[in-house]
Amino acid sequence: MALTISLARRYVAEHQVQGSISSRSVTVATGIGLGYPLTGIIAVIPSGPDERAPKTPFDSKGATLLGLGLGALLLGINEGPHWGCASLGTLGVLGLSAQVPRESKRAG
Repeated sequence: MALTISLARRYVAEHQVQGSISSRSVTVATGIGLGYPLTGIIAVIPSGPDERAPKTPFDSKGATLLGLGLGALLLGINEGPHWGCASLGTLGVLGLSAQVPRESKRAG
């Protein structure tokens, strides 16, 4: 990515550099955003039933609690400087993110 940006700065006309760099950035971000998950899905999906695989059900409640906890943690970290580090909203979502793993252990 860094190489393509530096090549664009060197060889693209000055009035087109910003658009050229932007389009390359979007292309790379789209490739990463779509490529990794699709590759993972293709690599994980077996061609048929795997008789050796453990027969455990998907823990949807655990996955939901994990997503909620991580989302609350990231929200608190991201919005903390805007809301105020000691504000009720910041402390509330950070407290929620710390509480979710406890709830997950109780549920299991």
